[in-house]
Amino acid sequence: FKCAIPYGVLSAFNNVWSNTGYILLGTIFIIIITIRKYRFRKAVQNDREFYHTHALPQFFGVYYAMGIAMVMEGLMSGFYHICPSGANFQFDTAFMFIIGGLLLAKIFQNRHPDFHANA
Repeated sequence: FKCAIPYGVLSAFNNVWSNTGYILLGTIFIIIITIRKYRFRKAVQNDREFYHTHALPQFFGVYYAMGIAMVMEGLMSGFYHICPSGANFQFDTAFMFIIGGLLLAKIFQNRHPDFHANA
């Protein structure tokens, strides 16, 4: 804990503050995906024939899940760094595994764009 910077009741404020990047970038990522989804839907409405003959289906659900997982990683890692313990460590790592799984799912979806798994 030599690098810990105490602030108020937080024993390591710098570790808590460093997680705001995950929250901010996850939120920005969700906004970007929402804009892309809106633009895609608008383009499809303008030219439905092109979509049905040339375009691949677009699925934005995995992107939204990645953005939400990134925000949750920032929150849960911040909670862990407020009071670090062995029990709280699972909150810090759980969303890292979820993000890794979602990245694998998105890589598979990009390599096989015509394949869509149902819930």
